[in-house]
Amino acid sequence: MKIILTTLIVTLISLNSFADDPHDKRMNHMSKQLDLSEEQTEQIQTIFESKKEKRQAIHEQMKALRSETNSEISATLNDEQREKFEKMQQKINKKRNQPR
Repeated sequence: MKIILTTLIVTLISLNSFADDPHDKRMNHMSKQLDLSEEQTEQIQTIFESKKEKRQAIHEQMKALRSETNSEISATLNDEQREKFEKMQQKINKKRNQPR
């Protein structure tokens, strides 16, 4: 029973991640604009999949770097500036998290 439940959870997470993957939109756009054959579409999809872990790792590194940078900037500001800076960052993060 645990195996079935675990498999179901992993499948749902994978499907959700797949549905939210911006590369799916990119793939659909490329396929239409370039009039790709089914074979080309599959090959390009394989390329995207082979780079997925690397993209995710870089994404995590960028998040960490952004956080570190913002902390250092925040430390140089006075209280009033820090409050404004935090509001600026909230707006940026809101835009960053909007679907494209």
